[in-house]
Amino acid sequence: MAKSLLLISRQSPWSGPAAREALDIVLAGGAFDLPIGLLFLDDGVLQLAAGQNAKALQQKTSAPTFKRCRCLV
Repeated sequence: MAKSLLLISRQSPWSGPAAREALDIVLAGGAFDLPIGLLFLDDGVLQLAAGQNAKALQQKTSAPTFKRCRCLV
């Protein structure tokens, strides 16, 4: 039986590296066909908000990555 992984992201998208690191872990696990879930709680749901301007903070946006994922809302 394959192991699965659930990551819980509670950080807002621009509060530090935690939000981006959670996404990197999900992508790395997916590369190895590991069943992974990513749960957004608290300020973490702000990562899914449309119209964010990452360039204003000189950071990379993760919105294109979320568009490729199958999300249950």
